[in-house]
Amino acid sequence: MHNPALNPAVRLSPVENGYVAYDTAADRLHELNPVAALIVELCDGSRTIEEVRELVKPVMPEGAREEEVDRWIKKGMQAGLFTFSNGDSAARQELSAEELTKLAKRLRERGKIQTAYL
Repeated sequence: MHNPALNPAVRLSPVENGYVAYDTAADRLHELNPVAALIVELCDGSRTIEEVRELVKPVMPEGAREEEVDRWIKKGMQAGLFTFSNGDSAARQELSAEELTKLAKRLRERGKIQTAYL
């Protein structure tokens, strides 16, 4: 069985309202709200999508359907945030201070001041 896991090329940094996830291979930055950050935490390769869905259900906004978690994981796969694991739990990797500084500089140079600040 294949379980969703954070792509090894993605580095995380906690921010006030979730995470920023930087894909080092694609040079792409993703901003994750608190629910998305929780999904990322749970997608460590040791849980099935069904298990993640059940764990996230209590914090989903009222009226949200269970399929929303599936949809978000699918979009995360398409965006390169996740890969499939064989059930092994991988260690989450955070950006180092040096990596954060380099990323912030590149974002400022591209005019993405607010994202660089985060």
